Amino acid sequence: MRVVYLFLAISLAFGTFGVHTHPVSAAAPTVLTAIATANFATYRNDIAKKLTTLRGMSDVMSVATFDTLRSTPTNAAYIAQLAFIDAYGVSTLNAHAKPAANKPFLRWLFTTADVIPMLLQGGPPTAGKNAEALAILQRIWMADPASRSGMLRKLAIAVALSNAHPVDTGWYRVNRSGVAEIIDPLSRYQNYKIARAAKKLVAGFDGLSIWHLRMVVGAWARDVDLDWLRKTYAGPHSVVNEAGVIRTFTTTYTRSNIGDSGYELEYRDENIGGGSVQSGSLVFYGPDADIERVLKVGGVCGAIAKYGSTVAQAYGIPAFPVGQPGHAAAFISNAPGAWVMHNDISGMGASFYHDGTMTPFMSERSEPFLDPDYGMGERNFSPAYVLLYEVLSGPRAATHARSEWLRWAARGVTSAPIRQRLLALAVTVEPMNVLAWRDRIVSANANPRTTNAQWQSMLTGIATAFAGQPRVLSELAARIEPKLIGATTPDATKAAYVGALYRRYDAIRATSQHAAMRDVILAALPEWMRAYLPAPTVSIRFSGENAGTIIGFKTGMAYSVDTGAHWTVPATESFQIPLAQLNTIQSTGTLLVRNRYSTSTDPARAAALGVTASPNAAPVLVADDQADTLSGMTPAMEYSVNNGKIWTTFTTDDALDLSRAVTYWVRYRGNGTTLPSMAARHVFTKPTDYAVGSTAVAEYGYSGSLASLAVDGSDATSWLPSRNVNPAGPPLTVVLDLGQSRTIDTVQLLWTRQKNYWEGYGKAYTIAIANTSNQPAIGSSQWQTVASITSGNGGRDTVPVSTTTARYVLLTITESAGHDAANWRWPALYTFTVSGTDAPPVVGVTPGVQYLSDRLWNGESIYASETGIDNMCEKYQLGGHIQLDGTVYQKGIGLCYNMTLQYHLDGTQTAFVADVGIADQESDSDTRQAMFEVIADSTTVYKSPTMTAATSKQHIDVDITGAKLLTIKYYSVDGGYPPFANWGDAYLH
Repeated sequence: MRVVYLFLAISLAFGTFGVHTHPVSAAAPTVLTAIATANFATYRNDIAKKLTTLRGMSDVMSVATFDTLRSTPTNAAYIAQLAFIDAYGVSTLNAHAKPAANKPFLRWLFTTADVIPMLLQGGPPTAGKNAEALAILQRIWMADPASRSGMLRKLAIAVALSNAHPVDTGWYRVNRSGVAEIIDPLSRYQNYKIARAAKKLVAGFDGLSIWHLRMVVGAWARDVDLDWLRKTYAGPHSVVNEAGVIRTFTTTYTRSNIGDSGYELEYRDENIGGGSVQSGSLVFYGPDADIERVLKVGGVCGAIAKYGSTVAQAYGIPAFPVGQPGHAAAFISNAPGAWVMHNDISGMGASFYHDGTMTPFMSERSEPFLDPDYGMGERNFSPAYVLLYEVLSGPRAATHARSEWLRWAARGVTSAPIRQRLLALAVTVEPMNVLAWRDRIVSANANPRTTNAQWQSMLTGIATAFAGQPRVLSELAARIEPKLIGATTPDATKAAYVGALYRRYDAIRATSQHAAMRDVILAALPEWMRAYLPAPTVSIRFSGENAGTIIGFKTGMAYSVDTGAHWTVPATESFQIPLAQLNTIQSTGTLLVRNRYSTSTDPARAAALGVTASPNAAPVLVADDQADTLSGMTPAMEYSVNNGKIWTTFTTDDALDLSRAVTYWVRYRGNGTTLPSMAARHVFTKPTDYAVGSTAVAEYGYSGSLASLAVDGSDATSWLPSRNVNPAGPPLTVVLDLGQSRTIDTVQLLWTRQKNYWEGYGKAYTIAIANTSNQPAIGSSQWQTVASITSGNGGRDTVPVSTTTARYVLLTITESAGHDAANWRWPALYTFTVSGTDAPPVVGVTPGVQYLSDRLWNGESIYASETGIDNMCEKYQLGGHIQLDGTVYQKGIGLCYNMTLQYHLDGTQTAFVADVGIADQESDSDTRQAMFEVIADSTTVYKSPTMTAATSKQHIDVDITGAKLLTIKYYSVDGGYPPFANWGDAYLH
């Protein structure tokens, strides 16, 4: 290849072209003449004519004949130079060629192997600044001769293209006048050159394409800050936040998780001085801030996304921040050929152009998709094109390169028929070349003879090629649709066309790459199309786990229970229509379902589902909470223990676990489209275990198995004394201090579960109580024996106690026994439970209320609990339920560690209500400080005072009218891990 291009350079320099398929006149202008005279127009027109008349540019042109034609160096030079001149403009090149100092650079540019193809493949300069891009590339070329070849040439081109429109640091750094610092392109080039030589960049950096590199070198950060990030994130690091607290980070970052560095920022919208992040960086970070200041202060989602992107870019990893509805995320290449969202809420499909970010192939910035639901105006869905070009630059690189050469040739030829044939070949060679499809549509549009059949054929080809790229598919299809449907087109034809279009979009499912894309596309359909959206194919059932669920319902649909007078749009596909709402269906007995964006009043464009009222009222049952019984249930009924999320057909009484704290909803089952009956609610409580969290003291305890483990609320840990008990020997004792007087009626002991052969149990023991202000000494007459066991056999012993009041409980073991060898009789006590009638008040469940714990959240959900059950926070909730100031909540959110959870809303909610506070199991002596915060969209609507375990709970009722995103935050004020916290009875209305 070097020999070929050397030959080409010599030929161009002397005005001859060597062997070619069309003779060239000796008087023909050369590119060197064009540079010397600053006249690219004559040269451009001459080579355009020659290209059109080359042998092979004929009616029987094929890919093979074009490849043969392009294999000649002179012809390849014609194609690339013509495409470049047209892309950058004759006037731009003429202006650049006029100063004598610029001519050597232009001669290098036009006569050096691969430079022009590399510029074309890198995409257009940012914001279409062609002249600026050439000036930057020349500046680097003159400053560093090493930039003229190899990897550094790619780097120089990427810097020139990305910095053609000035890149600034305005998101975190402005001066005292509020003006951002502009990145110097030459300094940016040198920064990455030095970092590369020092091996501070990610492995594989040299293998990045120019369009990948553009998403590296376009970082919105100063070079000195990029250096600070490379040094800081080389290992564990610490920072002193604004409050003076040292925060240390030990995560080992690699390319796969580099975006998580953004989470090191404390989520906050006000700095320590009360400055709001909404007021801009001058107020929030202060004048002349550096990137370390961002880590010290923190910020909201935008700062988190930009910081995470910048850390990645510092290490040579392609990344950029993107907008999402009411949010910001980071789009990062977490592995070669792959991309992932960090700080994500809405997914790639709903992620769009962030001001200042331009993917190379989205030069037409206002490819608009209006989003009326979020009011975000025009969007450029750049991640969709990044994913597309990742495919084209990877497994399809060879076919994409051939297709691009055909497209470049088509742009330069003067013959319209030849141009159309070249573009048809371009999309045949690589059907996913979106730029070739765009050019082909423009060419067809310029030809008044293009028929409807030809338009339809192109639309079919696009639908096939981009079936997995819905954003690209919809954008290209939108260019063709007006050609197929006009004002005089019959209604039947319009309906058939829109029906086919809808079915194509309806097949798009929310995947990791295209989540929410389908809804965004349908929202952007022209107004006339909305009147022809067809009825969806759906059905409904009212029994089992599908109770109240519309089968086939997708995001983007709506339903009506009042013959179309009002339409409800659920927030997710997985929802259940409240039974109370279904019972309001008017006399027509139909449930209507249609696309949410439909404007049609034609009943045929909505699916009508027949609904029959239940013949039964709510079941009448007899519940006994004390005896743990529920009588009167039959197989015609079903029950739910999670507020109607899932219904289970009743079989036998053995299926019901009434011994725990649980609410059972029971109703008669539905049948087909027959509604189930209204449900009866029965609450069963569990006596509070006063021993959990109490002080437990034993004289003996094996290392790692102290008495406190018998009262930690877990069946997996135990107290294990380091000796056994013989009838003649000294007894073993355990004393519990319940902290205050309690009314108790039961003591329960869970002994060894025979996991370990050395574990035994108490065969003979007594239970004694004392209700004194101070603990009596062992053997004191102040102890009252309330139970005596002489023949215990291990397992779980439930010991009734005459109802009495006590603060201290004493277990005295006088004889132990073993399940295995007689020598091993250490009594292993897993739980020591003390319960009674002194139960705390309970905040129950109200039917129809929108509890936060019933909704899906985004965020660190692995550490969040729904009522403290089935999650990592379970062990931190008393009795399996959230508890604040002695009150038990059957619904709520329990949080561990510093957390932010976000919930998508539909805008109909007006208020958020909850009780917030530090969990009751935390000791009042715990002085760790924490705060609660509620954010509606981007506005903080509640911030708690600083709270500790001794602080009383706070009741909040805040206005969230119209909000589409609810964020609840809980975080440490004084650094480290905060105490465990609860949002009791948290709901929306």
